[in-house]
Amino acid sequence: MNDIKNKSLASLLFLLFLVGNEGVTQESIHKSYPYSFIDLEANHLDFSEANTFEALFDKMNLLYSQGEGQINMAHFGGSHIQADIYTGRFRELLFSTQAGVTAGRGYVFPYAMAKTNNPITYFTRHSGNWDACRNVQKSKNCTHGMGGIYASTTDLKASFSFHFYDQVNAPSYLFDRIKIYHNAGSGYELRVSEDQAKTLSQRYVAEGGYTEVLLDRQLSTVEVTLDRVSSSHEKEEKIAKPAEEGKFILYGASLESMGPGFTYHSMGINGASVPSYLESPLLPSQLATLDLDLVIFAMGINDANVENFDEKAYEQNYVDLIDQIRAFQPDLPVILIVNNDSYFQRTFANKNVLKARRAMYEVQRRRPNVAVYDFFKVMGGLNSIDSWYKMGLAKADRIHFTRPGYRMKGELFFSAFWKAFEDYNRQLAEAELGKLD
Repeated sequence: MNDIKNKSLASLLFLLFLVGNEGVTQESIHKSYPYSFIDLEANHLDFSEANTFEALFDKMNLLYSQGEGQINMAHFGGSHIQADIYTGRFRELLFSTQAGVTAGRGYVFPYAMAKTNNPITYFTRHSGNWDACRNVQKSKNCTHGMGGIYASTTDLKASFSFHFYDQVNAPSYLFDRIKIYHNAGSGYELRVSEDQAKTLSQRYVAEGGYTEVLLDRQLSTVEVTLDRVSSSHEKEEKIAKPAEEGKFILYGASLESMGPGFTYHSMGINGASVPSYLESPLLPSQLATLDLDLVIFAMGINDANVENFDEKAYEQNYVDLIDQIRAFQPDLPVILIVNNDSYFQRTFANKNVLKARRAMYEVQRRRPNVAVYDFFKVMGGLNSIDSWYKMGLAKADRIHFTRPGYRMKGELFFSAFWKAFEDYNRQLAEAELGKLD
């Protein structure tokens, strides 16, 4: 621990050196905006006690000062997250904090299989017939994982692929490690195309349920092909076939880099609420395979968009969800993001946000190592969504944001997160300097 502390101090000096250099600057992270309704004084993480993200921030300091380690974060939510505009902006800023600090895009899914929108940073292709299920489709009674979505096929041959767009002034999401989450015993052979890179190794990891593929170089696109293998069950019709043999179920993939840096996973499903993820039985075991350092939960806009909002049930659902994901990592840090201001049925301000906000702070009181980001207050409080709409930052439904609005939301959240990191280093430095007096 002393070694980490020393590296933390070295990192503080390193970050100060970066001010005005190519990397992070105060102007690029703590921006000002020409909108009087934004409350920048409120733009910070609320900790119930002292800053409790010590392990996370020590790892960040080690990465910045020594170029060592990987830091993994996961951000869950609904439609605000599925499009990956504001989470994508957070990721861009995270990767820009120092030249060479990248890592990987993280969780991806071929959403087109489910006839829903892909995140804006990549497109997908697929072949074969696929049946999809999302965690908001309660009538289908599906077994979901961490992405809240899956697609299955029984075709003899099928494929899917991911392709990242070339974007100006945006990170290049290169990867050389692929984790493909799927069911075991499906009777399918899985192959990654070797047109651009050779496979160094491929193995199935039963604990977590994924196939890991390591490549000899970094890519920005990958194609996975599936071939169903004939089995004795197909040859002998009298023998009953196991339920999942002959069916391949895809839960998603994680595209990662084996080098040092950040991986910022975003998992969002349009219309998702807290129970949507709470009722995803494979979520804890799959999440454990990501070796996370931070989880961010931003569900609530759909929970509260009802006439009779049950504040206590909402609170308990979050407590249960935190307990569930901590089954494998008991001290995993969590950030809860308070709902944005919104309209109910496009007619009037939804005051349920006040109850949801209160519930989040109660969750923080009941569970350790939880920070709250009060975006509701930051954006201006009750009825502020109307101001965002008038300035072209929110859509006419007064629930969702426009692309500029989502990007600003991502910038505000990153600024709040970075302030907590700065404050931690400042306190650490002051404590060490105090020992010299």
